[in-house]
Amino acid sequence: MSNEISSNNGYFSLKKEPTEGVAVIPTTFVPIYDETIATLMNPETENSVIGQKFARQMVTPGIRSHGGDVTIMAEPNSTAMLLDMLLTRGSITGSDPYTWPFTASFTNPFTYTVDISTGNQVMRFMGVQASELAPEFVSNEARWKVKLSALKSFLGAEIASVSTNVVTLKTPINYPSPSDGLVATDLVAVVNQTTGARQDFTVTSLTSTTVTLSGSPSGVTSGDMLVLRPATPSKNFLYPFLWSRTEFRFGATASAALSATHTPLEEGSEFTILHPFEDEKGAPGSGSFDPRALVRSKSVDVTFKAKKFFRNPDEVRNFKALSKVACVIRMFSGSTGQHEFRLTLNNLTVTKGGDKPMIKVDEALYYELEYTPSQDDSDGQAMDVKVINALSS
Repeated sequence: MSNEISSNNGYFSLKKEPTEGVAVIPTTFVPIYDETIATLMNPETENSVIGQKFARQMVTPGIRSHGGDVTIMAEPNSTAMLLDMLLTRGSITGSDPYTWPFTASFTNPFTYTVDISTGNQVMRFMGVQASELAPEFVSNEARWKVKLSALKSFLGAEIASVSTNVVTLKTPINYPSPSDGLVATDLVAVVNQTTGARQDFTVTSLTSTTVTLSGSPSGVTSGDMLVLRPATPSKNFLYPFLWSRTEFRFGATASAALSATHTPLEEGSEFTILHPFEDEKGAPGSGSFDPRALVRSKSVDVTFKAKKFFRNPDEVRNFKALSKVACVIRMFSGSTGQHEFRLTLNNLTVTKGGDKPMIKVDEALYYELEYTPSQDDSDGQAMDVKVINALSS
């Protein structure tokens, strides 16, 4: 009998943390297409002058880093949660649909706990935040490409001993607190290191080095593993955003652009919202193998590229004069369009591509414009984002 596990049996779930880096049990399950999120142990190799010829004398633990990329269905509910990890959220208003407003601010975004299930085990990441979000359109459907970093992870813990239903964990994996990342009521399994046999339990309580289970495991020996086991996913997502329901509205000001007629752009038009960390790996602090913090010392930025047919020299004029314009990008969900992603870009200036279209045999002529947004004093911002969805909180 084949032992392969299909990726389709897994899931990706998340939940906001009341306290940064302190795990909660994720309850929102989000459709994803791929992910590269991992914990890197970053071990160090030691080689000094001590009368030996071999390349290294030992390997020592390094400062861990946690993060990677994920491709997620771009739908209104999970979109708001992703932006909650990237930008500063204001007060949620409305009554189904609800409006979640996001801006660039010195107030840090929220952190989330993320569970990634392989179908038979769950890897948990805590203190998760985003540094980059951009849409990718595949066969008309929008998908978010998101770059994530985390403060900690729980990938499972090695068992030292068991007394009735109290499991004592070995400390080297997550020294000095190998249970960090587990929460009371978590679903867990004790896995035999030799046979792979599993015994399922629920966590009733825990300390930094012990976990009390809902039952008493049998036949456990030192070296067996305690892992998180999958929950049953529930669906709470809406219809995805589509390229055919995406509009680009230009105007002299942000308010004018919001009500302007849609200007059709071609495939290849794109934007990326960035709020980078000082270091994607986090800031290493003393006394821990995990980063102390994800430092947001860099500015929020947006890149915007527009591809449109060349018809007249208006963009040459704008390019030469550094003319300013605003753009509102609106991505609608559902047949009635009551749910929406809305990106407002103020004071856009064409900084590349507005001099002339590029000529290539057997191809139509396009402007491929790169816009740079600037702070708008009248609005008090260079950009903002609104997500209109079905989540009240």
